Amino acid sequence: MAESWNDRIVKEFRANNGKVGGMFEGAPMVLVTTAGRRSWLCSREVPSVVHGFGRHPDPRSGDVHEF
Repeated sequence: MAESWNDRIVKEFRANNGKVGGMFEGAPMVLVTTAGRRSWLCSREVPSVVHGFGRHPDPRSGDVHEF
């Protein structure tokens, strides 16, 4: 299976101590890990960027972007 766009960003994030380049260079990014509701065996990591850093983000306002 081909490596997904998210997988490449996660790999770059880990390899560069939490820094990524390209369109996300300098943006505050975190990796969000989720687990399966019942089994807890199926987990995934999603890179997320917060805009408007420095104030409390409101997910309804579009400040939090998950990829």
